[in-house]
Amino acid sequence: MEDRFDYVPIAETISSVFRNIALQFVKGRSGGQEVPLAEKLGLDILISDGGRVSPTEAFGRCLSKHSFKNFLLDSANYSIEKWAGALSNSTLHDGFMLYEKYSRKDVFKILNWGDSPNAQNVGGYQMSRDKKDIAIFVTYEKNDHSSSTQYEDEFIDESQFRWMSKNRRYISSPEIVQLRNTVSPSRLPLFIKKSNDEGLDFYYMGELEPIQDSFEETTIENDNNQQLPVVRVRFNVLPHVETSIYKYITGADAEVLLYDYNNLGTYDIEYAFSNSPVFQAQVVFDSIGFGKSFKGVNLEIQYSKIILG
Repeated sequence: MEDRFDYVPIAETISSVFRNIALQFVKGRSGGQEVPLAEKLGLDILISDGGRVSPTEAFGRCLSKHSFKNFLLDSANYSIEKWAGALSNSTLHDGFMLYEKYSRKDVFKILNWGDSPNAQNVGGYQMSRDKKDIAIFVTYEKNDHSSSTQYEDEFIDESQFRWMSKNRRYISSPEIVQLRNTVSPSRLPLFIKKSNDEGLDFYYMGELEPIQDSFEETTIENDNNQQLPVVRVRFNVLPHVETSIYKYITGADAEVLLYDYNNLGTYDIEYAFSNSPVFQAQVVFDSIGFGKSFKGVNLEIQYSKIILG
């Protein structure tokens, strides 16, 4: 790793790798509780003794089988080459490649967390057990979210991001206090996907730095018209977001390429974003003016870019 990638893993990363290979990071349910996968499956793979890692006797027998060892080496070499290919087109920031996609579980592994938090408890952000890191996950378009989770998470520009905490939070809430601490958390990585149509993975957008005088308490309305307390914050984004992915995420570069309309009614259009595929959709016009609903794809078009005639 050091010779080829100029990268030397720290002790915490080596320990995290051991836990992952030994199936101690991922959990499964057994006996009514969450336990490490190794315990659930009854698998004992590796032994760590004084900084030396070696296979168990059972795993050693597997490695003595030619086909098993070849498959294992092939899988490891493929992973290395895939990572190297991605790295050649990106920049590494403490384990994450800028603008590459990661699942929540990937994020927690790379941050060297001891175990994988329950996905149902993560929501929009998760703090590590030692309170050193807070990973923030944002679905930029929230069309299918309930009112109480329609958080105003958005880019102000390529260098700043506006964000809301989970509801029922105050400036005095523990994670908000931790967020404001200038020493800890040590990392605030930001992960964004444009919409749920993109699947479960998020783009790594860089690191966040809270703007201290931007913390404010406000409210968000739920489906029952109740006002729930939230905290709104502005962050500096480090490094500044590249223009192409900024326009893709925010929809700032939407442009109609082709359209076919017939007075009022349904318009068939085709539009595209910089460095992204061309999407097709229908825009429904139910009054004189601009479209209100889009069928077939969950992308918002900037109306100032739409040409009608």
